[in-house]
Amino acid sequence: MSEQIQLLIKSGTVCNLACVYCGDEVSGPINRMQLSTLIELAGQLASLSKSSIVVAWHGGEPLTAGQSFFIRATEILQSHLKPNQKVLTCVHTNGLLLNESWMALFESIQAAVSISLDGPGEFNDRYRRSKDGNGSFKKTMAALHIAAESDIGVSVSATVHDDSWRIASDLLDICRSQKVNQLHFEPRLHRGSLRMVRSVSVEAFYQFVRALDVTRSGVKNNTDIELPTLGDWSSPGEGQPASCMFCRELCFSNLAIDWLGDVYPCDLFHGNASMCIGNIHTKSLSKILTGDMYRLYKLSASVIPSICRSCPWAEICCGGCPYHRYMAFGTFERPSLYCSRAL
Repeated sequence: MSEQIQLLIKSGTVCNLACVYCGDEVSGPINRMQLSTLIELAGQLASLSKSSIVVAWHGGEPLTAGQSFFIRATEILQSHLKPNQKVLTCVHTNGLLLNESWMALFESIQAAVSISLDGPGEFNDRYRRSKDGNGSFKKTMAALHIAAESDIGVSVSATVHDDSWRIASDLLDICRSQKVNQLHFEPRLHRGSLRMVRSVSVEAFYQFVRALDVTRSGVKNNTDIELPTLGDWSSPGEGQPASCMFCRELCFSNLAIDWLGDVYPCDLFHGNASMCIGNIHTKSLSKILTGDMYRLYKLSASVIPSICRSCPWAEICCGGCPYHRYMAFGTFERPSLYCSRAL
């Protein structure tokens, strides 16, 4: 059993943006994690035989909870966990509230910071804007600059759209100019949003991966910024995107916990009631992890689809992201929709 568990904690749905592809509500103070839920979670984490606990704060927008929440949350985790348990913290933010004071707090608790940015000005603002239609690019860039000047640095998380391949080089240039440590990216997905946003196509996602790789390969000594996901999704030694592009080596050490205490095997499944594997207020996390619902999920999601078994990349992608398979086909027995064999 892995000595590490990774928890994506959804602090709530409250957000100061209304991105066109987001499925969450952007308001509602009751849809925010209460400290009592966090205390319950911390106590249950202490009972697990895990020496490393990764906590990634997500939302909504986590920073809307305020600095006092993060200070208290840190105190709660540190006071409940055992001396041999180490907590690694990450905060995923849109950056609009980020300032020097926030960065000082994150430095004090050694929290890594990831900021969402989909591309240059007009492109980013087409998708990531406020309820009144104002774009977020300028404020996001200001946040990147503040974070880049800190001792802990910053990474960027980009959502890939149908036309993102056109701005792949611009996105990489922005990251370089702001001394970004890492660039992560993922395809835009339809996650049950009331806006009914269509998922990015296989062809468009391939073009983005290819454009990003070509741009990076054309720069001498291209080690200035890490692209962890590109390494997973490219053919070894060739720089060519592989047919199957999702590596999930650590997939089953990840969990998502929302503000109510509901537990999901992945954040992507959040909101899908059939994929909720328990609630920490009614069942302990240890029992959830060893329970029938999670066991059956792992059994189903870990099976490599028969069509994938002759693929040279089968041992790398294992059939692709379980969510992508389930979302597209309603079953885990088909490969990811971002695989040429799924077409």
